[in-house]
Amino acid sequence: METGGVAPMAESTPIIAVDKVSKIYGNANASTVALKDVSLSIAKGEFVSLVGPSGCGKSTLLRLIADLDKATQGTLLVNGHAPDVARKNREYGFVFQAPTLYDWRTVERNAELPLEVMGRAKADWKPRVDKMLAMVGLRDFHDHYPWQLSGGMQQ
Repeated sequence: METGGVAPMAESTPIIAVDKVSKIYGNANASTVALKDVSLSIAKGEFVSLVGPSGCGKSTLLRLIADLDKATQGTLLVNGHAPDVARKNREYGFVFQAPTLYDWRTVERNAELPLEVMGRAKADWKPRVDKMLAMVGLRDFHDHYPWQLSGGMQQ
């Protein structure tokens, strides 16, 4: 087969694999099908957008992948692991649709919160938080409160 001088890509394990996943909310008396037989494979480095009308299941799918909810049926893998294992291994991050910041905590204190909840040694917080704030361009806003930031900065 002619490849035009470009070697074919090797098959690899997808970073996210969704196979025949369904999610049904409700009970025997009333139920809502949020997702039905959804399959998706995302390779490392791919950029994927979920596009569709409100209520079509985009956020539901993301919540299942992030282990914030459980599928009714089907299989989900993140880095080759079940979502709960990937979450426990801290193999991914999750950004909510709306900012989830505490108004009474500064940017720095909000960024420390996951480390605090995980029980990390307080001495480790500052270098990690400084690095994260620098990565997202908020180092100079470390002492600001959420209400002093733009919506994009809050996100």
